[in-house]
Amino acid sequence: ASVAAECDVAYMAMCEVNAMRGVVPFQKACDEHGVKPLFAVECQWQGRSAQLLAFDQAGFTALCRIVSEIQSGGLRNLVAMIDEQWQGAGQSFAIISDDEVLLCELKSLGVSELYVPLAAGRVKYKAVQLADALGLPVVAVPQVAYARAEDSSLHSALRAIALHMRQSQLDASQLAGGGEVSAHLRNDLEMQIEYRDYPQALHVAYELARRCQFRVQLGRKRMPRFAHDFSDSLTALRASCARGAAARGLRLSGKYATQLERELQLFAQQGLCDYFLLVEDLVQWANQRGIQNCGRGSAANSLVSYLLGCTHIDPVRM
Repeated sequence: ASVAAECDVAYMAMCEVNAMRGVVPFQKACDEHGVKPLFAVECQWQGRSAQLLAFDQAGFTALCRIVSEIQSGGLRNLVAMIDEQWQGAGQSFAIISDDEVLLCELKSLGVSELYVPLAAGRVKYKAVQLADALGLPVVAVPQVAYARAEDSSLHSALRAIALHMRQSQLDASQLAGGGEVSAHLRNDLEMQIEYRDYPQALHVAYELARRCQFRVQLGRKRMPRFAHDFSDSLTALRASCARGAAARGLRLSGKYATQLERELQLFAQQGLCDYFLLVEDLVQWANQRGIQNCGRGSAANSLVSYLLGCTHIDPVRM
C-alpha cells in the first residue's frame, strides 16, 4: 500500500487463491496510505479458474460463500457456484477469466459481467482473440507479485523455497509474469505504456474499480445469524431453554424464571441470542456423535448455558 501511494496508484485489489484471510489488514493498510481497496478472490476448483471482484456488500458476501464452499470441499463445479451466487447477489460482482469453457458456460446461463483479463507482456493477442470470439470486453489485469521491479530476485528466491528447488532450476512458468515480464506494481504511466495498444482495457479496469464501493465495517460487532422458524432470535432461544428445562426436569418458576428472564434480556440487549443458538447446535452435533463437552469460564454460571446443554452445573442451586 505504501508503494502504491508513492506511485500515485488510486486503486489496488487483493486477490488470494481460494481464500480471503487478508481482507481486514489489506483495507487498513490501504486506508493508511490513501489507496482505495478493491476486494477480489481467485477461485481455482476442479480444473476451472476465475477471479471474482466484489462491487458491494452483496458481492462480497457472494465471494465469501463461494470460497467457503470450495474450502469445505463442495461437490459442485465452479460454474454452478458462481451462477447461483451471481443470480442471488443481484449481479454485484464481476467474473474475470481466460478459461474459455467456464466463460462459455456462464454466458449460456445468462451471466453477464464477464471479462477476459489482459495481462502485462508482449503476447496479448490470445486474450484479445478469446474476447472477440465470445463477444466479451478485455480488462487490464497485470499480475502483481512484488512491490518494486528490483524485488524480482526476492520473488524468485521465495518461489524456489516454496517449490523446494534451487533458483537455477526454476522454470519461467513458475515465476509471476511467466518470467517474461516484471510482476511489480506499475504506476499510471507504466500502465499506459504497457497497454498503449489496448487503451480500452485500461478504461474497463478503471470503470470496474470505480464501481467497487464495498468496505469492511470495522469496530462494529456483527454476530452470525442462526436459521430458525421463530419471529426473532430471542423467541427461538426462549423456546430452546424451555425444551432444555423439560429435558432436565426443571420447572421454570420462582428463582429459575427470574434468572432465566434476566439472562435472556441481557443476551437480547447484547445481540447474543444467535450466538447461544449456534453453540447449542454445535453441542447437539457433538452429543449425537458421542463427543463430550464441558463449558468453562463465565458461561458456567449461566442458566441458559445449563438449559442448552452447554454446561452441566445448575447455577441456581450452586
